[in-house]
Amino acid sequence: MSERRPAGQNGAPSTTSNTPDDHTALDTVGNTPVGDTRDWWAEARASLEKLAASGQAFSVYELSDSCPSEPPVPCLWGAVVGSALLAGRIVPVGSRASQRRTRRFVRTWRGVSA
Repeated sequence: MSERRPAGQNGAPSTTSNTPDDHTALDTVGNTPVGDTRDWWAEARASLEKLAASGQAFSVYELSDSCPSEPPVPCLWGAVVGSALLAGRIVPVGSRASQRRTRRFVRTWRGVSA
């Protein structure tokens, strides 16, 4: 009998843990741990804060280029941007043509002045 896992949105397997002290990212296919995200998260947030303070519009691609390391799973870039949006640190300002062939457009963000 298979192990029952908590469901995410639309019944998909959850990609986060139910324990608030767990900083382990889970892969999106097998729901297996891929590593501790605390160090990467701190680096990504620092990079985002620097971009937001510049006053210039930026996309997640500039964020990933400015961060010294890659996340254990790529979907965490969206989580960093989403948490900054929810915290009121950035606002969406539009979109532009993507530099990557896999996407047509990419959303752009700007920091909110304190």
